[in-house]
Amino acid sequence: MAIFGLIGLLVAFAAVVVSVVCLLIGAVVERRRGADEAETLLWGGRIGVVVTAVALTWCCGLLIYCFLVGDQSIQYVVQNQSRQTGLLGTLYRISGLWEGREGSLLFWAWLISIFNSVVALRGLKRLDQLDSIALVIAQLVLAGFVGILLFSEDNSPFVAMAASYFAADGSLTGNAALWGMNSLLEHWAMAVHPPALFIGYAGFTIPFAYAIAALISNNSSDTWVVRCQRYTLVAWRFLSIGIGPGAVWAHVVL
Repeated sequence: MAIFGLIGLLVAFAAVVVSVVCLLIGAVVERRRGADEAETLLWGGRIGVVVTAVALTWCCGLLIYCFLVGDQSIQYVVQNQSRQTGLLGTLYRISGLWEGREGSLLFWAWLISIFNSVVALRGLKRLDQLDSIALVIAQLVLAGFVGILLFSEDNSPFVAMAASYFAADGSLTGNAALWGMNSLLEHWAMAVHPPALFIGYAGFTIPFAYAIAALISNNSSDTWVVRCQRYTLVAWRFLSIGIGPGAVWAHVVL
């Protein structure tokens, strides 16, 4: 399973690079020769943004599947697997995706890719330079996340379990037999609190990208504010929502 996850990360990173290159060249061509000359490049860049989101969706879905079926081929899954049963046990196993550092980075990257895809798809009709530069900035932020996940083994959620962790009958041995989700995290609020915050954090990538894009393009109008207003409100609301369950968890558990 680990190799399939790594392939997904590789595809996502390649798509990020392609989208950034196409959007950058397209923005330059649009400025010098007009929108018609740059249309193919700008379309290609936006397709790259969507492909990135699809690849990261595959990675997240793969991890959730491994958590649900109890797959022991991926170290991150074994280290964060909940042993609870019933409906809450299922919820805790799904939340294993974001309960550890490696999974949180992947989940955060996936959310950024979803927001970037919304921007890309909404801008297909106008292919505006401001949108293109904003997407470049947002994709560069995403490239940092995906690069860490792909090239840093300590931060990769797709490290395969070593054979030394298994007994002859396939059961876990040694310290690996004691691994699992921290019992302090097995609470409904910790299945809600982190993803709400991560949606907020990822959402604020868009207003940041538009602000930088306005500076780069020397656009003194309020267009960038109008374009990112909804994303800002969504992000702010989810950050506000996330505080409640976090407070409940801290009060009840800690």
